[in-house]
Amino acid sequence: MSSYTNIIHHLYDIVGPTLLCLGTIGGILNCFIFIQKSMRKNPGSIYLFVFNFINLIVLYTNLFQALLTHFFSIDLTTLGIINCKIYYYIRTISIVLSSYYLVLASMDRTLFTSSNALIRQRSTHRLAYISITVVTTLILLYYIQIIIFADFYELFPGFSMCYYKQENYRKFATFNSLIFNSICPLIFLSIFGTLTLRNLYRTRIHPVVATGSICTNIHKPKRNRQMAKILVIEILIYVFCSSIILTFNIYVQLTEYPTNNLEQFLFSLFYLIRHIPQTTIFYVYFIVSKSFRQQTMQILQRLYSYCFTNMR
Repeated sequence: MSSYTNIIHHLYDIVGPTLLCLGTIGGILNCFIFIQKSMRKNPGSIYLFVFNFINLIVLYTNLFQALLTHFFSIDLTTLGIINCKIYYYIRTISIVLSSYYLVLASMDRTLFTSSNALIRQRSTHRLAYISITVVTTLILLYYIQIIIFADFYELFPGFSMCYYKQENYRKFATFNSLIFNSICPLIFLSIFGTLTLRNLYRTRIHPVVATGSICTNIHKPKRNRQMAKILVIEILIYVFCSSIILTFNIYVQLTEYPTNNLEQFLFSLFYLIRHIPQTTIFYVYFIVSKSFRQQTMQILQRLYSYCFTNMR
């Protein structure tokens, strides 16, 4: 066993379960916090709720599966052809939806932090529900092709995996993954993140313009500005991790599959790095936002009181 293999085994023994536990606890708490009545007043909380919810699915269809394979040599995708198709479909769309939900959240924060009152008015609950529904429907329908083409693919003699059996479709899927799943979200997030940062550092806000029954406050609530800041930090983490992984993925696609020990080591390492954005979200929010810390402590206190009451 090479030194690279030993390092990977130790990483998956320690780092893998740690990331899964931290991501699960943080994801569940995030979902509880963003459905609180005080948080739902902000359209951004709707995007962040679905973003955190889908991240839990990402963790358990990707990282959890990797840990199952590592510890118990169990691959749920190889238990049957139907299991292969459905599991691979859910695993793929969860990753894609996570990226584009973050794009929608960043777009909303760009609108909300604008110095133009008319643009800020476009950050609404109605837009949040419509955009989430449209994006989710389009992605679910577009990736139906996975159920059609996913099959057991013999990577090398004696080893099969759930992938695409037809060579032409594998090339298409590779191109689609690089462009639609990686490059496009990075571009959108970079643009909206930069615009939000620019808006946050602008001190002058245009006067409120009332149109009909709609009126926008001149001063931005502190909680909403904090939400914009933590979202920008989350975007920076996502862009950093995704850029590293994208670079390696391009190399992997050019070489078909990691062959030597160093390539396999990097492949396994970057697979863990890929899940850092999903596991760090709650802790970034908790450190940066005072209102988020208050909401978290209130939920934990209610949970403690509930458990203590039942135990008595």
